[in-house]
Amino acid sequence: MTKTIDILYFPGDDRAEDASEVVKDVADAALARASKLTGSEYKFNWISEENDATLTIGLRLLKRLTDNFGIQLLNDKNGKVPETLEFLINSDLAAIKGKYPNVNEGDLPFIKDAANSLLKVNVLVPADGFMGHINKVGYAFKGSTGTLSGKGTPSSINVFARKKLLSDACVRDFRNVAPQKYVPVDVNMAVFVGPEGVISDSPHLKGTDFTDAKIITDKSASIIREAFKYAKEKGIDKVYVTQKANILKESDGAFVDLAKGVEKEFPGITLEVTIFDNMLQRIAKNPDWFKVVATSKFYGSDFLLPLAGAMFKTVEEKELGQDIGFMRRFEGKNYNFTDKRIDTRCYRQNNEGFYIGEGKSTDTESINFRRITAKNSQYLVRYALDDTINRGKKTTFILSSEGLKGDELFIAEARKITDESKYADLDIKYMQIKDYCRYTVEHPEEIDSVIGSNLTMDFLTDAEASKIGGIGMMPSFNYTVSTGIVVSEPGHGTAPDLEPNQINPGASLWAMAALLEHMGNDNTGRLDDDQKKVAMKAAELVGKGTEKFYAAGQNLTGDLGGTGSTNSVGEAVKAVIADLS
Repeated sequence: MTKTIDILYFPGDDRAEDASEVVKDVADAALARASKLTGSEYKFNWISEENDATLTIGLRLLKRLTDNFGIQLLNDKNGKVPETLEFLINSDLAAIKGKYPNVNEGDLPFIKDAANSLLKVNVLVPADGFMGHINKVGYAFKGSTGTLSGKGTPSSINVFARKKLLSDACVRDFRNVAPQKYVPVDVNMAVFVGPEGVISDSPHLKGTDFTDAKIITDKSASIIREAFKYAKEKGIDKVYVTQKANILKESDGAFVDLAKGVEKEFPGITLEVTIFDNMLQRIAKNPDWFKVVATSKFYGSDFLLPLAGAMFKTVEEKELGQDIGFMRRFEGKNYNFTDKRIDTRCYRQNNEGFYIGEGKSTDTESINFRRITAKNSQYLVRYALDDTINRGKKTTFILSSEGLKGDELFIAEARKITDESKYADLDIKYMQIKDYCRYTVEHPEEIDSVIGSNLTMDFLTDAEASKIGGIGMMPSFNYTVSTGIVVSEPGHGTAPDLEPNQINPGASLWAMAALLEHMGNDNTGRLDDDQKKVAMKAAELVGKGTEKFYAAGQNLTGDLGGTGSTNSVGEAVKAVIADLS
């Protein structure tokens, strides 16, 4: 008799669904093969929106509401419509049906949950149904969900889930297994870094439990203006401004608003606003895109400048004044990572730092607050070190930024743990972020594990992805120590600009392998010994099958220089799995 293993399944938005469907198909094939090899007989029970509408999340939620019922919850600027939300929350079936005739009684839990979540927590999930299922099942695969932009834009679904789950670690793997062709490009990039960024000494921190804050004022307009002046002088028609305004809505949002104001002073030069972690990935992979860049101090001094300085030659430096900032220009060729044998795992603290979502604006300042705690720091560091030992790895980097109280606390807690005899055989290196940015370029093969706070690792993991062929090869999973809950996902976006069936499913495949491995190591009682055995074998098959396919270098997707499709990769991986034992 065939038995089942439950997995929650959220396919994601846009082209992400293509990769998710491939992963589900490969996982089914791997479980069938594992069942045969272990003498068991199992299949996965994929629990999804097909079973329960309250498992619909992201842009799919908006589409379901619009297509099925004619309900619009957001306006044309992606801001929520409070009147509609309040009507749906407070009205009975008769009233709702009077306005939206296609709504039936069975639809109400989904509609009311979605409206309530968007109104109260500003997120595109039916929160009660979504979280209830995750807490019950414990294991979920989630495709990427699209990010909207505009005034009042809903918050990140990933951040919402991590907070609700008290997720301790976001873990991302980097394996350079796919053959890549190095294409040299010429780089001539000027980076303008302003005087404002993350600080630990501010009246806004007094009497609070916040450790640090990012504060932006009108002063930052000066460095943006210098970038535009430089572009005009050199005949360059675009200036890139970096931000993380989906998380740091107040401070980075203000920086972008200042840039938009400066843009009006320079006709013929356009402003390109880019997310900072995406930019770091592109700087390492496609650096010729960027001629002029303007950014704030923490982003520039700790990440962008040392990363660029390791890859390119610094040919010009200019101090522009204490209240303005400085410029550094780089020339050279892009760095060649194609022959590096990389196998690195990055551990990111998952639910604090700037991701607490606390901020405010005054007449003169736009502020986001950061909170680092001893407890969450301990959870992350201990989990990361234990996992490093379990992986049979050794060289571990623990990162911090100089002069920030949150980072000082993080390092102090880490040192208490790393002093334990249990970790004596690990080669643990404490390193400043700016020094690690250089080290990871010059010695990528020497790095087994990297541990850092939330925003730090959010930025660095995209840069790390550039070394293995891009974010299409970066899997991710979120783990909660206290409950054993795992939500696994590709570490990349939805790629809506790609044609259907063109997204690289590599990240999704490895994310599924990580999820199955956690199921095989389950200690929560959700799975019995037989289920764990077959899940672990399936994890091994998905992992080995994926690695063998990419290492062979045939029929890869376009991002890796091939002509293969999402589906063809899945079929090829299944064929490899069928021959594994």
